[in-house]
Parts: sequence; C-alpha cells; structure tokens
Amino acid sequence: MTTHRMRRHFNAKRIFALQAESTAKRVEEAVFWLGGVFIGGALVATVTIVVGLGGNAYSFIYWLLVAVNALLGGLNLLLRNRLTVPILHAELVATIIGVSTAVFESHFTDPAVMTIVFYFWLLLFAFSFLSLPGGVLYSVLTVIGFVIAVSFSSGFTTPLADSLFFAGTVVITGIFVRRLVAQLALQSYEDELTGLPNRRYFELQCRQLLGPESFTDETVGLALIDLDDFKHINDSLGHLQGDRTLVELSSLWRPVIRKGDVLARWGGDEFILLTFGSSEEEFLALLGRLFDLASSHLSISVGYGIRGRNETYEDLLIKCDRALYRAKERADSERFEYAIVNGSNLG
Repeated sequence: MTTHRMRRHFNAKRIFALQAESTAKRVEEAVFWLGGVFIGGALVATVTIVVGLGGNAYSFIYWLLVAVNALLGGLNLLLRNRLTVPILHAELVATIIGVSTAVFESHFTDPAVMTIVFYFWLLLFAFSFLSLPGGVLYSVLTVIGFVIAVSFSSGFTTPLADSLFFAGTVVITGIFVRRLVAQLALQSYEDELTGLPNRRYFELQCRQLLGPESFTDETVGLALIDLDDFKHINDSLGHLQGDRTLVELSSLWRPVIRKGDVLARWGGDEFILLTFGSSEEEFLALLGRLFDLASSHLSISVGYGIRGRNETYEDLLIKCDRALYRAKERADSERFEYAIVNGSNLG
C-alpha cells in the first residue's frame, strides 16, 4: 500500500518518526510504554540482584542505573502528555548507554547475560513504536554499545558465543515484532471489501504529505467521488450486489490510477482520489476515464479541486465536498459536463 510518492519523501526525519501518525495521542502512548519499560526494567533488576544473585551488587553503578530507570519511568508516566518525540529518542540513546555501562561492569557470566537482555526490551519498544529505519538505527546503536562495552571491559568472562547468541536473538525478535506490527497496521489501513486504502490511511498520508511545510510548485489534485443511486442497488438487488458493485468498480479504476497517486474508499459509496504532478486538464481527463468506466454499472458525481497556494488538506477537502454537493444537485448526472464539478470555480 505504500506508494511511490511516499517512498520519494523518505528522508532522515523518517528514521526518528513514530510508525503511525505523530499525533499527541500517539506520542503519549509511546512515552507511556517507554516509561513502563523503564519501571519494569528497574523492578526486574532489583529482584534479580536481591534474590537471584543473593544481594551481591557487583558495582554501585548497578543500583545507580536501577534508580535512574525508576526515575525516568515515573517521569514518563507522570509527564506523558508533555514529553516530545526528541525527548523520547534522547531517553532511548541514554538507556542504551546505561545498559552498555552495566555490561561493561558485568564481568561474570550471569550478570552479564542478564544485563544484555535489557537490550532486548529496548529494541522491542523501538520496533513496535518507531519506523523501520528507527528500529534498525537502534539495533545498530545497541550492537555498537555492546561491542564497546566488551572491548573495554577487563576480565570479561562471559563466553563470546553466549553474548552473540543473545545479541542475535534481540535483533531477530525485533524484526519479527516489526513484521507483526506492520501486518496489523496494514489491516487497519486497508478497506476489507475493496482492498483499497481506507479513510484512516488516506487522511494520515494527506496530513503528512499536504502539511503546511510541504508547499511546492507541484500540482496536487483531490476529488471526492459519489456513486449515484447506490442505495437503489442495495434496496432493489440486495446488499451483496451492492458489495459486488463496489468491488467491480475498484477493480476497474485501480489500473488507471498512476503509481504515486492514491485512490481510497472514503466510506459507504464514496471514494477519494489524490494525484500529484498532473495538470488540471490531465486530472480532469482521469476523472472522465473513471466516469466512463463506471457507466456500465451506474453514474457517479464528482467534486474536485486543485490545491491552491497556502491551502491545507482540510481547505482542499472542503472545496471538493462543496463541489460534490453541487454535482449531486445537477439534474442530469449521466452527462460528463454535469457530473464533474470543479470546486475552485465555486468561489
């Protein structure tokens, strides 16, 4: 479902991005779960030192790191609606440094292996909440931190095979978690009936690609497409036939959509189309092609608009919605010139 357009916009910012929309709610969720990782790590470390290792803390640094983890976890939970994405990344980097320091102090097999497992927690978080490049970045940082810790540690007795096995387990598990998260995301972004992107996915991409900072000279077109008399098909022929009509139209339309443009099911009997780099004449010709392909099933009404300078996604959507309303008011929607209305001409 990822479009060519999205791949073209890949840049360094995506490395540090959250997997889904970077809304305040999503950031708050990520901060909350990272706080849980910190507190869980502090509790497990305390129980391991006191019970598992008989209370033998090999270095003061252990207790210091436990205290720092507990403090960071508490702050994350208390201030989760105030912390930002850069702070979250700073905490992750600091934690990798802290775990690497603990590995440096872990001269013996048991504490060393148990400490390495905390890398596992961090990468599970990274692959679950961050973009794929972000997960890979923290995998690399984790390996670097581990190598440095082992290289400078004197008398490190943990077998190298054990360390490599745990390090490999951390990375592989993170990759599988990422795959699982990606599959779940795909299900949440795909319309189950037509296989097209759904409204949630479409709005997410539009807000990312058509944000205030993304104004360029490239032409952006948006169109709302409504199936006329679709209710009549459902009422007279049944909802199964209505579903077949939606699937058949999607199959007819999908091949004529350029790679890089996005056609999505907006909801019910409405679709929405986003194009980049097409002139208004080319965009209108594409809409005419969709109109012709739909004519064997039913007529459609279309409201479209070309993004103006300083227009946001919401501005463009309102313009298209107003144009669609005007198109549906037309007496003869089976004629192309009446069925497709340009919202930019409505004032």
